[in-house]
Amino acid sequence: MAIDVTNDNFQDTVIQASETTPVLLDFWADWCAPCKILTPILEKVEKKFEQRFILAKLNTQKFQQIAARFQVSGIPNCKLFIKQKVVDEFTGALPENKIIEFLEKHLPDPKLKNVELLIKNSRYEEAGEMILKEKITGKSAFASLWTIIVSLLENISSDHIDKILSYVEYIPDYGVNESDKKNVLLASLVNHKNNEIVWKNISTLARNRQSNSQELHATLNYFLEILENSTVEHKKDNKNWLILCFHILGNEHPLTAEYRRKMSSLLY
Repeated sequence: MAIDVTNDNFQDTVIQASETTPVLLDFWADWCAPCKILTPILEKVEKKFEQRFILAKLNTQKFQQIAARFQVSGIPNCKLFIKQKVVDEFTGALPENKIIEFLEKHLPDPKLKNVELLIKNSRYEEAGEMILKEKITGKSAFASLWTIIVSLLENISSDHIDKILSYVEYIPDYGVNESDKKNVLLASLVNHKNNEIVWKNISTLARNRQSNSQELHATLNYFLEILENSTVEHKKDNKNWLILCFHILGNEHPLTAEYRRKMSSLLY
């Protein structure tokens, strides 16, 4: 059941409460027909999520100052507060599946704690199998799955490739940070599964990804040379190897920016 928010309790029930439990605040009004459609849907979703978030409601007619403070221009409008800040929102009477999708991006499944513990203890395949078996989704789950995939790439074998494929295919095609990574890696796995030399270099890169070693430079130069010697018809395919390297290293790695520039100079 949703908590009614007022001027008097807003700070405690929304701002302070969101420090420990995410709060979904529904801005509504009596005259709003879509608001009345949305209310039972939100309450149904709240039950499904089993106290993973707090559902709150604010009548914009009665408490216009709060609505104005958060720039509510259309209702129903739902804002998700986490750690005292609005992290995302939606407007309109969305269907149940879209609201669940919206929440899962930000509310990690409690079972993910077990996955994170397995990753911490380098039990990567067990962690990956748990995500798939328990059908854990959401922003944190897909980030963890990418960590597992990269860790398996460190010592890739034919068995690992099949395992990695199952993990990669579990990531959505779009909508999460790992979607682009999935599409590049999936294309590489499907089209070049038996290219042992290339995968050996990918493994070397994965093992050395936290360094700035000569070995890492050599591996990136290997893929840069492949691109430089590509025919027009193979350029896109070979560019993907470097993009995969960047995804493995991460945007924060200094070599990612350096070799992106080198790649661009070859392409344009």
